[in-house]
Formats: sequence, structure tokens, C-alpha cells
Amino acid sequence: MVKSLLLLWALLGAVTEAGAESFAKVSYLSQEAVYVDAGSEAGIAVGDTLELLRGGALVVEYVAGHSAACRLLDGAVAVKPGDRLRFTPAPPAEDVAEPVTEAPAEALPASLGTAAAPESGPRSETRGKVDLYWLSLSATDADVTSYQQPSASIRLESSGLFGREIDLLVRMCSKYSRRERDLGLGGYSTDWRQRVCEAALTYAPGDGSTTFRLGRLFSPRLRGFGNWDGLYLDHRFGERWRVGILGGGAPDLTDGSVRFDQQKGAAFVACDAGVMGRTRYRGTLAVTGNYEDGTVERLGVDGIISREYLYLQNDIWFGRRLDLHQDMMVDLLRDWRHEEGGDRLKLTSFYFHARYLVNDWLWLSGCYDRHEHVRLIDTRELPDSLFFDEGQGGGRLEAGVRLPLSLRLTTAYGVRKLDESGSESYFLHTTLGSQFRIWRPLDWRADYAWSDGVDSDASAGMLDLWLRLTPTFTLGAAGGMERNTSLLGTDLDRDWERLHTTWVVARHVDLYASFTHASGDIGAGDEVLARLGYRW
Repeated sequence: MVKSLLLLWALLGAVTEAGAESFAKVSYLSQEAVYVDAGSEAGIAVGDTLELLRGGALVVEYVAGHSAACRLLDGAVAVKPGDRLRFTPAPPAEDVAEPVTEAPAEALPASLGTAAAPESGPRSETRGKVDLYWLSLSATDADVTSYQQPSASIRLESSGLFGREIDLLVRMCSKYSRRERDLGLGGYSTDWRQRVCEAALTYAPGDGSTTFRLGRLFSPRLRGFGNWDGLYLDHRFGERWRVGILGGGAPDLTDGSVRFDQQKGAAFVACDAGVMGRTRYRGTLAVTGNYEDGTVERLGVDGIISREYLYLQNDIWFGRRLDLHQDMMVDLLRDWRHEEGGDRLKLTSFYFHARYLVNDWLWLSGCYDRHEHVRLIDTRELPDSLFFDEGQGGGRLEAGVRLPLSLRLTTAYGVRKLDESGSESYFLHTTLGSQFRIWRPLDWRADYAWSDGVDSDASAGMLDLWLRLTPTFTLGAAGGMERNTSLLGTDLDRDWERLHTTWVVARHVDLYASFTHASGDIGAGDEVLARLGYRW
């Protein structure tokens, strides 16, 4: 199986032939264009796409010998001077059928008419967002606990720290809960949790061929690996290959605290290349491992292996029309895992997703996933009755269509099956919405969902309306119902109504608030939610 995986991955990489890559930097911004410090002499031509290393892309509209004026494509991140770009140079001039288009004099600043003067270092810039939340539930159902829950989430990005190619990314959240409980004599309980999802320093000098990261990390190249506290190092070889190593402590799954008695690490090789036209391919093959010293000592187990596996991830984008994603895990069974499992290799997880844009009014998508239960050191001694991680698989098909009268319809249907019990569950989800104008622009959306589960059948529906009174103020109302029927014939119902509003208070400040009243057998009570956001 390992040979098959390597062959599959090598074939995917082999079809991604591309020309030698070059790099440039953003040198100047205006209201109309983004200017870069490379032009026709570097092989850039009108219509070329320049990839931002931080995400997104630019398309070249005018070009001079040592500079170019570009337009930001939709979906790209905010651009700043000093941002690095990657592109594939055009063939030599004698092989190009069309002449290079020079930018008109007014299109480029005078300072860009010749090669840009070298900068002392990247310009330091900080951006981010802070969201403050307040959630309160006053329950009228005796089986539901009333609570108040303030929370906050922060995302901070800083680049060009200390005038060097050093970036900082921080993502964290904090939540305080106060729940009223019937403790016999009355009273309440409190819980305060803070979780740092990512806090990383990144250093990528020069052309970005080598990247070093330190802190609490997450890598999109290994989505199944999760977070870790430690180091990351990778280096690019040639035009499209990267190799890297990473490792450190595994954060606690309950509260996110640092735990170095649980270690994880990986070594990977990655391919990131362009194919003909706008098609792109990105793939990663990694060997990963989880090791737990403290748990091993408590259980008296010989060896420190908790889990080791191969991880394969592939992404292919065929322009805007079609994109494919696949990832899989193959466990390497050694020591106690081999003694209990009997095999050396086991496919424990597989996921595939495809999305196809048929035309401007129709898109289709589908996915399939399957996973087997995985015993770790922590769960090795648990009896089967307490270790509920039954192998299962399922799929989903989804279609979206744009109809007359600005209607938008989306429908999804899926199924899941449990291996040992053979139980199957089905679900259906449909959304219909549009926008029309009466006195002010009015948006509406209707949702209906149905599931035929293992233990119960359920259905839910809702209608949401929101009116844009001004460009910065929206007022809405919604209502819905839920119906649940268990195998024993017990009916549990819930009806709810909601008022909500969104207000852009200032250029960087927005406010959202909602009030929901629910009645019935599930979660009856009044809920208040407020969010204040600040972005810079």
C-alpha cells in the first residue's frame, strides 16, 4: 500500500510541470493599482497572474521594463508594500507572438520608471480584529440551565517586525461562563476558559525559500495534524518542491494548555506547482507520530508510541470551474499497536471533496469520507463498551442554482453508515433565498432540514427576513420550528422567534444583536446575544 501511495503522489506531482519561478515585491499602492518592482525584463507580461505568498493573486494590466501595475483579484488578502509575489516568467521575447505592452506614462509613478531603489527592509504593519460577545439564556424549562457567558476572540497579524522579514500571527479566545444550578441550597457555578489557537512568529528571509516558525502552530499543509507547541522549518528546492520538519508538544484537548509530556512530530515533502493555464496543484506527503511519555509510565507499557501514520493531502484547482481535495491517513502499526491489530498498515481515514461550477447559474459538489476507530495510549485499556468510536463512512451531494427573480436554491442530500451495527442515517437540507426591493432592499431566506437517524427522526424549518434601512443598518426577524420523534414514540418540539440587527457604527466598528424567544420541550427560554467587533 505504501508503494501505491508513493506512486499515486508521484504521478500527481509529475503532471504539474511549470516553468522556473521568479519572485517580486509590492513596491507601491494607489487607489487604482498595485505596483510591483519587476517588469518585462523579468519576464512579466500583460495578463500574467502574480501569486501573493500570503494568499490571493494580482493580474498585470500595464508593464514597464522594471515595474508593473496590477489589479487585485477578488478574494485576495489586503496588500501592503513589501509583500512578496511569485510568478512564472514568460518565454524569451523572440518566442512571444505579441509585443510587450508598455504602461502609459500616467499609469506608473515616476519613481517606477527605472528600477526601484532598494529598501532598508519591509515596512512594519499591524492589522487584526477583536470581537466581544455577550450571551445570556433565561430558561423557563426546568431541565435547562440558565447562564451568562461573556467571551472574546482576537486575531492579530503583524508583518515586517524589527524591519526584518518577521511576521506574527495570534489567534485566541476567552470565555467566562456563569451557570445557575439547583444545588439544593441554590447558587451557581462558574467556568473561565482561555484557548490560544495559534501564536506564531514566522521568519522567511530573502526570496522566502526557507521558512522558520516558532510558537503554537498550525500548518495548512497538514490539516489532519492539528496544533502543536514547538518549531517548524521548511526549505524550497527547485521551482516547486519543499521539504520540512516540525514537532513539539501536543496541546491539551480539554483546555488547550501546553503539555510537553505529549509530543508530536512530522517530516514532509510538498509539491506546489502550476499546470497549463490557471490550473494549480498542491500536495503533501508526511510521516507523523504522536508519543506520550507520562501515560506510558502510568500504564507500564513498553515503548512510547501512541500513534504513527502516513498522511497524504492533495488539492487541484482547474481555474474557477473545478476544484478537488483529498486527504487520507494510513496508520503504521508498530509495537503494542501491531500486537493488538495484527497488521502493519491500516487505512484509518479517507476524505474526498469535489466542487464543479457548471456555468454562471449552476454549481455541483460532492464529498465522501470514511474513518476507522483508532486506539491510542490513553484509550488502550478502555473496554469496548466505553470506547465509542465505531468505524463509519458517508457521502453528500449538493447542488446550487440561480433562478429567475434573483432566487437562489441550494439542496444537499447525504447518508452515513456505521460499520458494526450497520445502522444508516439520511439527511436532507434545502435553502431558498433572494433579494428584492419594496421600500428598502429586503433579503429573505427559507431553510428546511430533515434527518432519518439511528435513534430518532427530526425535521426543522425557518424563515429569516432582513431589511437594509440604510447602507450601515439592517433590521431583521426570523422564526422556526423543530420536530423530533424518537424510536420509542416520544415527541419533542420547539418553536422560536428572533429579532436581530446589524449596525456598522464606524469605519472599523460593527455591532450585532439578537433576541430569541423559544417555547416547547427543548431549550425553552429567552436568549440575548450581542457582538461588538473592531477591525483595523
